[in-house]
Amino acid sequence: MLVFLGLVMVFSSSYLLGREHFGNSFHFISRQILFALLGIALVLVLRLTKFEFWINNAFVWQVLACVLVLLTFVPGIGVIVKGSHRWIDLGPFHIQPGEILKFTTIMCSVRLFQNFVFWESRERLTALLILLVPPLILVFQPDFGMFMLCMMNIFFEAIIVTGK
Repeated sequence: MLVFLGLVMVFSSSYLLGREHFGNSFHFISRQILFALLGIALVLVLRLTKFEFWINNAFVWQVLACVLVLLTFVPGIGVIVKGSHRWIDLGPFHIQPGEILKFTTIMCSVRLFQNFVFWESRERLTALLILLVPPLILVFQPDFGMFMLCMMNIFFEAIIVTGK
């Protein structure tokens, strides 16, 4: 229902702009429908994997998300919009690695706080660095809003998982 409502909102707010700039009132809604269908397909595929797979490999996902965030600073790969380096150019569309980082930060913080008391201090420090460095890079994009979301995720996961 939310996807349908979002599609209605996109169409109602963009049909004139699509007609003026692209000669097609359905330009933006057709792209939004395509991405909605791709998202639904991705959810159906991800649903087939076990949750433990994602949590057990959380630090790998966090490092990969960090690499994607760093790619936004590479000329020719990263797209600069109004002075910020938040997007990666993939030809017909752009992705924002900060959106991926939101999810990997949640998985990584769950993994960290579940195992924190069992790890040696060196493992704790490594895990904390893997958890905190990628959100800190967001400050240099600058994307302070996404940085704050990631930090709030970490804070609330610490409270939920540790029970304190």
